Amino acid sequence: MTDEVRAQLGDTIAGAFGYTFWWALGLLALAVVPALLLPRRPVEADDHLVDEHGNDSGQTVAPPVIMH
Repeated sequence: MTDEVRAQLGDTIAGAFGYTFWWALGLLALAVVPALLLPRRPVEADDHLVDEHGNDSGQTVAPPVIMH
């Protein structure tokens, strides 16, 4: 590869990396905004059984099992 070709390709490749960097930074900024709106604490689970009409049966339930 000659020095002339290397210099020409170097500018093209550098521009492509720069363009990709700004796209990645923009997408990261877009992803951070909704992440900041996520709740900071887990939602408290209701510990009573409620039927489809909203009547509380008075029975307690076990906490949900969290699996990953």
